Amino acid sequence: MGSQDARRRSAKKLNQFDDELTDTLDAMEDVVHQAVEDGTEDLVLANLIEITRLDLSTNQPIARTLMDEPVFYRRFFKKWVQEAIREQSVMDEALAEALNLAKTGRQRVPPPA
Repeated sequence: MGSQDARRRSAKKLNQFDDELTDTLDAMEDVVHQAVEDGTEDLVLANLIEITRLDLSTNQPIARTLMDEPVFYRRFFKKWVQEAIREQSVMDEALAEALNLAKTGRQRVPPPA
């Protein structure tokens, strides 16, 4: 009976830790997305974003081998920057199209299917 209670307590603590970690990662992702979109005064974050942009645009990894590349960078940060860049380019395209429509007064005709 005692071992089952200990397992339940351990499982509960593990679930609580997992929830806290997920919340923290979500908050960090929001900060990175915001920094990519609007810039940041945090010089370290700004430099990491620029290094990541260079990594993504040149396809040159920041480390010589995968074993040398930081796990957090590879697993989370790089993906967040890539997603934010993609979202920003979609928004930029939509804005350019809206401005073009406002200038010409014409609506975009979708290509034939």
